[in-house]
Amino acid sequence: MNNELTVKHLLNSLKKHRSLLLICLILFFVFFLFKANTYVPIIKVNTSIIVNNLDNEDDLKNKVLSIMRSKTMVKTLYEQFDSGGNYYDFSLMLKRRLSIASARYSKVIHLSFKGLDEAQSRSILNGIINNIDILNEEVGLSSQKPLVTIIDEPYVVEENVKETKIKIVVINTLAVMLTLIAGLLLFEYIRFYVNEDRLNI
Repeated sequence: MNNELTVKHLLNSLKKHRSLLLICLILFFVFFLFKANTYVPIIKVNTSIIVNNLDNEDDLKNKVLSIMRSKTMVKTLYEQFDSGGNYYDFSLMLKRRLSIASARYSKVIHLSFKGLDEAQSRSILNGIINNIDILNEEVGLSSQKPLVTIIDEPYVVEENVKETKIKIVVINTLAVMLTLIAGLLLFEYIRFYVNEDRLNI
């Protein structure tokens, strides 16, 4: 008796269960197709600002970034844009959808917001920029006025919806197929050696 698990044995197992694999794959394909057809496009709005460091103030950009990322900024935006909502949910939403980035030696700061509503996305980005000087006056981080200048007004980055839908179907279906195959092979591997152990008792 051959006590070794061979590649041929595993391939035969896949062949034996090919109908089950195919049915599962078709069901998942239909599910992902439905998911793609009900996909709601995410609206991404970008803008860029530059720090007005006319007085060559040390670390001014980091001060601006600290204002933009502060809890005070979040609270201010919450009061302006989410009347009656939950502060924690609003804060979590900003954390997930808002991106603020800047290269190390650059004065330019890039902001991006992803949402389902273009007007809301634009309003939040404009709100952040407009509140920078207001919050700076409250905390007194810098005497520079204004702290920033808008380079690019908030603009929408168009999403290729067709390409996204194709990715949803293709990538997810391939991932399920590989998972099913790996699961079946693992099952056969475990079953083979469990049976071998029983025979050796």
